[in-house]
Amino acid sequence: MITTLRKRKKLLILLLIVGIVVIAFIFHPSNRPSSFHSYNQFSIGIRLEGGIRNGSNATFLLPLPMHDGSPRIGTRVLTDEYFAREGMTTSLIGENGGVYLKVVIPPLAATAPDIYHAGEINISFPDTDSEFKPMDTRHPVGNEPVFLPKNNLTSQKPGSEFSLAWYGFHYNPVTSRYQIPVYAEYMAAEGSTIKIYGSIHGFNQWAELATYFTNSYRDRYRLTLNESAGGWYLAEGEMESGEGKYLEISDLCFPALEEEPEKK
Repeated sequence: MITTLRKRKKLLILLLIVGIVVIAFIFHPSNRPSSFHSYNQFSIGIRLEGGIRNGSNATFLLPLPMHDGSPRIGTRVLTDEYFAREGMTTSLIGENGGVYLKVVIPPLAATAPDIYHAGEINISFPDTDSEFKPMDTRHPVGNEPVFLPKNNLTSQKPGSEFSLAWYGFHYNPVTSRYQIPVYAEYMAAEGSTIKIYGSIHGFNQWAELATYFTNSYRDRYRLTLNESAGGWYLAEGEMESGEGKYLEISDLCFPALEEEPEKK
């Protein structure tokens, strides 16, 4: 009796899988969905709560997202000119196996809470089916822009690889934590706090079943320093990858329905 119930349960699961795959084929007549684009959002900044002492320049080295040996956001290469700000000195330098933005801020320039901020949005639309290449949001390291270096990297898979939704399978993200070197040198007023941060978010989006779907990855770091500082510090970083709905039928690969041992 127990064996029969197990077999019926597995049959129902298989029927559900077949139904989802059939629907996927119906709504995916080609390998390229409609209204597809890849979207990248990037920001780095330095936030000051308090003040920098007069006569003291503040110097910071902030990690930038890297891909193919250069700082990038989506299809755009980030250059010195993009980061230039009036009253400050900025440059790109190689450090610790990555590329850093060096920012030198005179005291008179540090008058607002966000003493430095840079952000960019990059959207890529494929022109033809042959150029259709979704962003690799499952394995961004080595394939998409991420912050480097990632020291002491550890990864943790979700408790459940995916969850069932009305549209099929929604994959849960893998979370990776790491530390990344950040340089800060400044003389701050008593009680001051400086927060240094970086974030990059990349996702694919397309139209399907009369709505929009996405899959994505996100990489970010943050460092908080109190009062004065001078030297290299380790910022805490976190990356989430492989979240959302995926296009390929092969990605609708469900866990094997393993036989459970019969209870005697």
